Formats: sequence, structure tokens, C-alpha cells
Amino acid sequence: MLLGVLLIAAFAVPPAQAKQYPPRDDCIADASFVAFRATLFDIARRKDAKALLAVVAPDVEFDFGEAATRAGFAKEWKLDKPATSGVWRALDRALSRGCSLVDGEASAPYWYKHGPDGDLAEIALINGERVNLRTAPSPTAKIVRTADWESVTVGDEGSEGWTKVKLDDGTEGYVASDYVWTGYSLRALFRKSGGKWLMTAFIAGD
Repeated sequence: MLLGVLLIAAFAVPPAQAKQYPPRDDCIADASFVAFRATLFDIARRKDAKALLAVVAPDVEFDFGEAATRAGFAKEWKLDKPATSGVWRALDRALSRGCSLVDGEASAPYWYKHGPDGDLAEIALINGERVNLRTAPSPTAKIVRTADWESVTVGDEGSEGWTKVKLDDGTEGYVASDYVWTGYSLRALFRKSGGKWLMTAFIAGD
């Protein structure tokens, strides 16, 4: 009997390790971008619309259905009322989730360039550590398990603020939508022009 148990243990296949995508900051390799990003964080903290527009490219992309203009960007993000604009939180979230630097272009969050393989429409992951996966779209629902930076398949939103996901091991549940990043989520792109870093895009979708 003992021998049988030992054989089973010896040949048992361990559960597959979930593939994780913790954010990295490759942009620290460029001191000028690090300084620029610090300025952006400060602009967002102060909710300074004038300062933000000064570091936005004249042809900034913000909506695939609209002409790429600085004025359009200001209108899209309601910068005429900076105190209530959603751009500050969105920009802070993007910049706080790592940064990629490829061929002179910086992009945030890191996963826009280095997330799971596949088309943008197929990319999704949990953007946090020990994020609760629940049986229902409610903060009081039973926790199925926690997930750390893992790739997921996105289902329908269960209710406002919640998204149904399926992990690579087949586990399904609901996650607070703030912890789900997809290839269609907002991303910020930056390039140097005339020796000055500018935000060339702050856009979601494909």
C-alpha cells in the first residue's frame, strides 16, 4: 500500500505554474524620460490643464473617430473644468503600471508592448497582486482564489464595476474591473520632438 502511494506521488503531475506579467519599468534607462514622467505625475497631482496641454503633441491621438488635435484632446477630457476631469486619475493609473521603451517610444502601462501574446482584442490580465476572484459580482461574495498579474480571458461584465474572467487554469469568477487590463485599455505613448518629450497618444481601443 505504501509503495503504491509513493509511486503515485512520484509520477503525479504538479499543477502548472500560472504565467505572470508583473509590470516593469524599462524607461528608467532614459534619465530624460524619468524627469519628464516625474513632471507628468506632478501635473496630474495639481490638475494643471495648461501644463498638461504644453506636453501634449499637437497631433495627439485620443479617439480613433476624431481628428488628432490638441484642442480635441482638451475637449475629450473636459479640460475646461480640470477639477472634475477624469484625465488625472487615468493618467496616473497608466504611468503607475510600468513603462516600455522601444525604438525611442515610451509607452505605459508596460503591458501594451510586453503583455500576453496575441492580438490586442485577445490580451487581458489581472493587474495587481493577490486580487480576489469571487463567485459573484459583489465585494461580499465568496473568494474562489487570488490571482497575481495572471493572463485571463474576459467574459461579460457581471454588473457595474465587475468583470467575469477565466484564468488559464480554468478557474472562473468575478474581479473588480479596476484590476483587469486589456489590450483595449487606455495607454499613453511618448516620443521626443525637438529634444523634448511629448505625449503622442492617450487612447483606448484598437
